[in-house]
Amino acid sequence: MDANDHDARPDRPFTDFGQFAPGKLDLRVFLQDEYWVDKDGTGHLISSMSDEYRSNVIRMLLIHAAPLYMKILNLIRGKIHESIVNRDTS
Repeated sequence: MDANDHDARPDRPFTDFGQFAPGKLDLRVFLQDEYWVDKDGTGHLISSMSDEYRSNVIRMLLIHAAPLYMKILNLIRGKIHESIVNRDTS
């Protein structure tokens, strides 16, 4: 396995933070309510995040709401099987 082939182990638990390359978004973050994972793959307890950081995350999610919604819906419906997407949601 190549050191940059972070997507090769989709069976690893969501909370194995940092398992994917920077700039990737694990859609499983939206299937739970305890952690946010930043662009570098670092997990943050939502309850421990500052109000400013939470506001920034919410702002980013609102900007990308439509494409994220469709990807999450397709993941839940089984239309896509890979939960890892580019963070820019394209």
